[in-house]
Amino acid sequence: MSETFQASAAIPSRGPSVAASGAPLWQDAGDHLALTVPEASAFPALAPLGDWYHDFDALGIRVPQRPGIYRVNQLCKQPVILGYLQAALAKSRRSYQDRPSLLELFCADGFYSAHARRMGAGRVTGIDLDAAAIAQANAMFATLFGDAQNFLVQDIFTFTSNPPVDVLLNCGGLYHLTDPRRLIQESRPRFGARFMVAQTVVTLETAAPDYFVTPAPGWGHGCRFTTAWLHRELTAAGWRIVDSHVNELQANDRPCDRGSAYVFCQWPA
Repeated sequence: MSETFQASAAIPSRGPSVAASGAPLWQDAGDHLALTVPEASAFPALAPLGDWYHDFDALGIRVPQRPGIYRVNQLCKQPVILGYLQAALAKSRRSYQDRPSLLELFCADGFYSAHARRMGAGRVTGIDLDAAAIAQANAMFATLFGDAQNFLVQDIFTFTSNPPVDVLLNCGGLYHLTDPRRLIQESRPRFGARFMVAQTVVTLETAAPDYFVTPAPGWGHGCRFTTAWLHRELTAAGWRIVDSHVNELQANDRPCDRGSAYVFCQWPA
């Protein structure tokens, strides 16, 4: 479960918010404030790893992000996920010394796990089937925190947390599964989390709570469902929905791909 840390007697002073050149650290990029940060090419472990799912500027390193939908959709999802993640970690603490543990399913390049560590998480683990993305996640964690091999190539239906974790992060994967209900039902028994943050694509073509199709329209895999279906299945599995939100992934054209549902859940005591 959670770890603890000892408060340092000496707290380093913070310098002014300007780069060594005298330029502001934060620059207005139009749709967000971008941090003036070094390029990934300056870090030997990151330089050869290609394009990334996420923009890591907020974590202090500029990586080449995949072209197309990735940047815009990240800007749509990131504020909600990070807000829920911060709340989940905060509610997991019983003392200011606690360092809650976290497991991220479908972790890709570990972007949200890295933010969790910055927010004070202790033991952080991520799993995904994409070996190249897992290599990126481990390299980024080693570069940012000196902490490697937190991320594993594992199947979500065979991996089990031992010991259990405080926070489960399940973002960007449910709609890729043929049977997301199974993962929802198994999340508490296999991972033991007290809090869960989840995000998934949902259809905007209907709001019917019984709507569920597999494969996803136009795909040979995955599924589509509604926000109401997701809430019903989470509640049936025993989770209490603390808060929820829906917005649109503005880089996606089809209504069945454009909805994005978020839930912050707690397992009842």
